[in-house]
Amino acid sequence: MLSEHRRIDVDAELRLEALELGHAPAIFDCVGQNREHLRRWLLWVDKTESQSDIEIFLSSEVEKWLDGTAAGYAIFCNTQLCGVAGFNQLDRNNAVGEIGYWLAESYTGQGIMTCVANTLCDYGFKQLGLKRIEIRCATGNNASRRVAERVGSELERIEEAAVVLNGEYVDHAVYALER
Repeated sequence: MLSEHRRIDVDAELRLEALELGHAPAIFDCVGQNREHLRRWLLWVDKTESQSDIEIFLSSEVEKWLDGTAAGYAIFCNTQLCGVAGFNQLDRNNAVGEIGYWLAESYTGQGIMTCVANTLCDYGFKQLGLKRIEIRCATGNNASRRVAERVGSELERIEEAAVVLNGEYVDHAVYALER
């Protein structure tokens, strides 16, 4: 089922392309230009020191795509890669998917991620047959929380001390949308 959806047009300007090794240079550049913006909420940013780190990540994502346990996409606004979003986890036995996302700072505040997340939710329910979609984000990450709320998901719970981020424990808000 995933093989049919390697590209998803969100609207006239936005598209999602299944993650592949060829995206490594653009993703590495995007991360490099947005390092301070991204590291505030994402564990992996400080560990991403070279393009080969991105290539290792992308190889893993391609494997997960092939075995149906994840579906990651590069986000393009016109011709510019501006972020990554997708299903970080797909549990086919229980029809549950978890969406994750990040966006370059200059593209924030324009509704891009809300459009992408809505598209992913629609795809998850209609094409992948999911019954539940979760979004997890740090309780202090108000932008991500607003995206979760705009797609219609409900705050289900707070997971205290969910991860260590930049040397401190961070709580996660867990949102869920069910069909």
